[in-house]
Amino acid sequence: MRRIPSRTFVRSVKPTDILDVPKLSHPRVSLDMRIAAPLFMGGGTVEGQVLIVIDGGKASSRQASRPTMSIGRISVDVLGVEISQGKQSIFRSLANELIDEAHPPPYPMVAASRAIWDAFWEVAPSTSTLPFRLDLPVYMGPPTYDSKHAHIKYILCTTLAIRISGKHHYVRQSQEIAILTVHDPEKALVNLPNALIAGDELCVSRSGVNEVVKLTAGVHRQTWVAGMAMFVDVHISNSSQKTVKKIELQLEKVTTFYDHAAAATNAEAATHLRLPDRTEKILVATSCVKKARRGWQGVSPQCQDMMTCYLKPPSCLVTIDIGRFFGVRFFVTVIISGSFSKNLKVQIPVTIIHPNSLDIVPNSLAQVAAAIEHKRGHRSPGKTSPYRYNQGRAFTAARRQSYEQIGSKTSPPEDMEDLRRELDGSPRKMCRQRSARASHGLAGSQESNRLTEEDSHTVRLRKTRSSLESRGPRLQRSTSGLMFDDPSSDDGDSFDMSFRPRSVRSKVEGQIQRELSLARKRSKTMDSQGWRNIAAEEAERSRSEGTAWV
Repeated sequence: MRRIPSRTFVRSVKPTDILDVPKLSHPRVSLDMRIAAPLFMGGGTVEGQVLIVIDGGKASSRQASRPTMSIGRISVDVLGVEISQGKQSIFRSLANELIDEAHPPPYPMVAASRAIWDAFWEVAPSTSTLPFRLDLPVYMGPPTYDSKHAHIKYILCTTLAIRISGKHHYVRQSQEIAILTVHDPEKALVNLPNALIAGDELCVSRSGVNEVVKLTAGVHRQTWVAGMAMFVDVHISNSSQKTVKKIELQLEKVTTFYDHAAAATNAEAATHLRLPDRTEKILVATSCVKKARRGWQGVSPQCQDMMTCYLKPPSCLVTIDIGRFFGVRFFVTVIISGSFSKNLKVQIPVTIIHPNSLDIVPNSLAQVAAAIEHKRGHRSPGKTSPYRYNQGRAFTAARRQSYEQIGSKTSPPEDMEDLRRELDGSPRKMCRQRSARASHGLAGSQESNRLTEEDSHTVRLRKTRSSLESRGPRLQRSTSGLMFDDPSSDDGDSFDMSFRPRSVRSKVEGQIQRELSLARKRSKTMDSQGWRNIAAEEAERSRSEGTAWV
């Protein structure tokens, strides 16, 4: 089906009258809207139909006694509205004129083909359906949000202007729609270059000696999806004489309210440089790990421990950037407690987004992809474009980037090239090819299988030893990339990441050279009867050569 042409524009004057009077009616005109989907995405389109019924849709005997009615403009608006404490502000205003001087009403609706004057057309009793389409920008604004004291709403409104006996009247219908901003699928869930870490310590005085308890918490990314578990790495170093018995995670929702408008320059507004008039804090989710539960025995005195804790936020949460009246942020608070005088806590800021901001609904996927391509500077989402969007890409981008980082650290390109060159020149590989072409029977096939198993063992040994380059015996890794070591240990077995990989590579190369030397000797003495006694034949050969020399 052919798509409806879009004539979307941004209104220079915000239509505040729509907020004051969202609905207007007239006995001779019936106006209704039908939208194509319950959810719309930034970068997509809002599409639907406007159903207009004039004078009941058909002529009647009373039609002659009624005054003539003319119709003027028909406009469709999409408004983004911020509401707080009875005050309203429009932050987004898009419109589309369905009827104007260049686009007259359809023939069944009008009685004359030309406008009478001042862009008004005389209408006849009829029922008409006008399709509409409004293009949305990629960044539409904050998502739809609803709470007790703050709201973000998107309103779809259709306004019809009519004139009867020289007087102007308006017919209007409004309804709320849900719109979400699309997040960049290549960056939203990708790990941070460096883990976001917060730490604090508690000094406990005991017999004139200060004992320190340290708490460090970190996350590997700051953006999380509502309704899905978020993971926090917690490291505890306990140098006191008391045991840490409890670890608690809390997700706190902080809403800040503002009465005054933000200061601004010619370029941008300094929205974040305002003093909030009121702050509302709500605890929305908690998680707790206690001693003797889930196999955790606490952190004993003079010990340290690291564990990954998880917290599942509700599915209705979303972060709202600070606007004209309010803003919503989230913080993860990590608290440890024991027999101390006070608890030790740290706080980490996190961003929570709607699941459909990444998992685009199917009816908007193609349009959003085209809008992202245009924003990135690509004219069309072709196969050669480096930013071709597909569904579920946000959830695979982080894993793909992690694989690339691990491969660059544990398997340098030059080492892989050297290993490939050595394996290609291995005499065992050439021997297998010769034995396969010659087909010496069962004995040759058994020896070939034996060599294949030895090659597999060599490759597995190579992978196992190379994997040791990224972790040491006392180095702990976590989901956030945090690495903790025991600074109090001064023994000679300390782990040094700058020297250990080179020694490991030298050992691996030595092992490969020894295996290659043994394989060359075996390949020279292999025949259809199997393996010979290499040591005995070499001794016999040396003895015969000595006799010949004498």
